[in-house]
Order: sequence, then structure tokens, then C-alpha cells
Amino acid sequence: MCDKILDPAFPLEKETIAAQPYGATTFFSSGQYGSTVFDPIDDSMLQINVCDECLEKKYQNVGLDKGPYIPTVKWTPPPSNSSGERA
Repeated sequence: MCDKILDPAFPLEKETIAAQPYGATTFFSSGQYGSTVFDPIDDSMLQINVCDECLEKKYQNVGLDKGPYIPTVKWTPPPSNSSGERA
């Protein structure tokens, strides 16, 4: 993850870290068995914002989960047009 400062998609929510970021995706985790960093025994949730640029650069490490009982598959970002925008 980079150190990019992300602006909220909705400017009125600037006071909260939970504001949906513009140009990024937010991920939540309640922990992971085996983690030595974050595996709480309460209802804590870890929130991580990953900017779109980092997500595109590291997409080889991203899995796409389409629901229970469906295997997680490799994710590939959608192609962008000549101006760099997504379709």
C-alpha cells in the first residue's frame, strides 16, 4: 500500500476515516485465523483503503469471491479507454 492521501467521495464526510474514498476501494476484515497482526476475539473490524493505482499494479495478488461455495478466482481489472477511464 502506498502513502497516498485519499479524498472522500462525499466531501461532507471528511471527519471520518470510514468515508468512502474517491479513487480507491475499502476492504473490511474481522480478522484471520493464523494472523499474528489482527485476529481479535471481539467484534472489531479492520478497514483498509487501497487506491485504484495500487489495486491495478498488484492485481495478480487479488482474488475475486462471487459468493459462498464458489471458488475464489483470480481478478483482472477491466481495460481502460485511451484517456485512462474505465468503461
